[in-house]
Amino acid sequence: MRLVRSQSELLYFLDTDKTPSGFPVITVQRPTTRVIEIGHTAVMQCKASGNPIPKLYWLKDSKRVDMTNPRYSMSDGGDLQINNSEEDDMGKYECVAENSVGTEHSKATLLYVKVRRVPPQFSRRPEALSEVMLGSNLTLTCVAVGSPMPYVKWRKDGIE
Repeated sequence: MRLVRSQSELLYFLDTDKTPSGFPVITVQRPTTRVIEIGHTAVMQCKASGNPIPKLYWLKDSKRVDMTNPRYSMSDGGDLQINNSEEDDMGKYECVAENSVGTEHSKATLLYVKVRRVPPQFSRRPEALSEVMLGSNLTLTCVAVGSPMPYVKWRKDGIE
């Protein structure tokens, strides 16, 4: 014999002009597209009203944002801050306001995280020396720039 348990819920869709008193309303949310460079901070704003005061949380690509990630924080007002952004932070974010009367989702904010690519180049090359005295110290300096930051290697006669 198998015991099967079933549960059903009733889902109501209401016109915005017929929402019950106290229903959460997203009052601040802007803009709908954000573009930041990798490593920078993104702040997405959200404020809501309702009675009782709604609790706010964020969704990324329809999944709840993992607030245990130390790079993510939420202000008391509900703004989501992402520090030291990474490519994986790219996605569709929604603010959700929820109280005992209902749940309201903001319009989606699309976050794009750009990776700036600048080919490596030398900003300072080693100086050409014609001769060095035997037994004396020699310091060769070079500086390379680019994005991501280039790694500098030294070679002598093709050997690292």
